[in-house]
Amino acid sequence: MESCGEDSKLGFPFWVAVRRRFEPSSPFFEAGNFERELIAKQVALDLTEDERFQLQNMEGMESRSVFCPIVGCGAQLNSLEEFEDHYNSRHTASCSVCARVYPTSHLLSIHISEVHDSFFKAKVARGFPMYECLVEGCGMKLKSYKSRQQHLIDKHKFPASFDFSRRLTHLSISARGCRSISTGESAITRGGRMRWKSSTRWMNSSPRSPN
Repeated sequence: MESCGEDSKLGFPFWVAVRRRFEPSSPFFEAGNFERELIAKQVALDLTEDERFQLQNMEGMESRSVFCPIVGCGAQLNSLEEFEDHYNSRHTASCSVCARVYPTSHLLSIHISEVHDSFFKAKVARGFPMYECLVEGCGMKLKSYKSRQQHLIDKHKFPASFDFSRRLTHLSISARGCRSISTGESAITRGGRMRWKSSTRWMNSSPRSPN
């Protein structure tokens, strides 16, 4: 508050409120930012009433741990950053039928078609090329799972042991000269060793220069 002295009209001193200005990164906004991000996720996820209730009862990061609001998950995270990582790895590209998790929506879409879509199976039975290449941007479709498997090995240098139909947790593969499965960025790089971690992410370690 600021004192403005004695006003000529009022005849007595009066006070005027001074607005405090905060930077966008100020701790003053932390609670509001946290709530805003959770609400944004609530809208994006189209959560159930039970999940919305859990979101509304989540408090600030400093006072409590963050609990995943997805029904049936119940993971407890120590910060909003951990919640972001958990959500992206566990719930972004998760099959609603069998709960398998894939690193990209492209791979999830292929899985749903091949495993849970009866129309897909009917088209395959009639000889249509329905098995889409796993590498985004390739666009190749083949008539059988084995043909697609051979295409991945010959064209994209996938290891012979790679099997898309298997549950990929803990599966380790090495690849040379492969393009990225997910985006233009190198999820599989030349000479790099790729590991499918239990967190369901592609991890790139020990990169080497191309031969």
